[in-house]
Amino acid sequence: MSQETQSKPDTILFKHAPAPMWLQQGSIVIDANSRALDLFQGPGSEGLIGTDITTLLSDCGQDGGDASLEALALFRDVENGNDATADWRCRKPDGSQMDLHTEMSPVDLDGQRFILIVAFDQTRLNRDREAMQTQRRQMQDFIGNFSHELRTSLFSILGFTSVLRQDEAVLDTGQFREFLSILNIETLKISSLVEDVLSLSRITAGAGVLKKRPADLIAILEELAGTMAGQATRNGVTLNQKLPDGPLTLFMDPDAIKRVFFNLIDNAVKHTPMGGWIELRADADTSRSSIIVKVIDSGLGIPARDLPHVFEQFYRVERSGFTPNGYGLGLSIAKQIVDAHEGSIAIESDEGAGATTTVVIPFSNGIDGMASLPISESVS
Repeated sequence: MSQETQSKPDTILFKHAPAPMWLQQGSIVIDANSRALDLFQGPGSEGLIGTDITTLLSDCGQDGGDASLEALALFRDVENGNDATADWRCRKPDGSQMDLHTEMSPVDLDGQRFILIVAFDQTRLNRDREAMQTQRRQMQDFIGNFSHELRTSLFSILGFTSVLRQDEAVLDTGQFREFLSILNIETLKISSLVEDVLSLSRITAGAGVLKKRPADLIAILEELAGTMAGQATRNGVTLNQKLPDGPLTLFMDPDAIKRVFFNLIDNAVKHTPMGGWIELRADADTSRSSIIVKVIDSGLGIPARDLPHVFEQFYRVERSGFTPNGYGLGLSIAKQIVDAHEGSIAIESDEGAGATTTVVIPFSNGIDGMASLPISESVS
């Protein structure tokens, strides 16, 4: 190509266009503006020029076919005088990928046909769209799971109360207590469902405050362990405690902290198969001026791919052959509450080898003021 032809694309419009632009002969890039160079290579690099653009495309095209073959067909169509558009997923030199929307037009220079391509980076837009679709799907799943669990608990309560109301029903003391225990557990389930929905609503609305005061964390944990022992036993799981004899006082919102550990123990019960165990531990760490609580279980564990996401709203671990338990709010709400107490929460797990959830809360967190958090005001 002549020097004159080479210089023509190098106009002010081409060089300073707000969008990445490049000129191709066939599939070979012969010139590109700075935005295109930055998009593919980085500032100051001209590695894009001279490159066969099809080598930068992902293997899968718009219709699931070969991306390179689809691009070559489009290039031929443009060379025949037609405009074209295409969405490409391209590989960058660092291994990352980006989504481009491209618009192609034929350009004649010195009697030769070239292809002018204008590109728009849609990577963030597509990522945000996928995130919204995922969130919408998770919300739909949540509504379905919430409705199912609420209906199941209500039917159970109606069934057992119907038996208790029958004059001719003859129940010994053991059966009567068992029925009352089941009714208590099902009522707690409904209460937990409603409280999580209220928490979600307040998180979304950005309303609610923590009501902090000095309170004994051990008393809360002992009450929870006693309350949830029946649920664990029904699932064939043993719930053990290793708690200090004396009180451990925190400046906290007792109802909110109770919600945290209810969610953690409930989560452990749901994911521990029959014959397994759960252990609730607590102790003071004077070196860190904190109280450390651990919920340890011998359950199914969490796959490594899921660990980074377990505190996200509506996220549920999918397992082959297993129906996911819960509805993906418990851990998210727990983290919100712990964060508002200036503490930390973390989960360590290996798939098939159980999980350990560790909560660290400072003795005096935010003692000079009230910490804001959109949570429900009561757990009971």
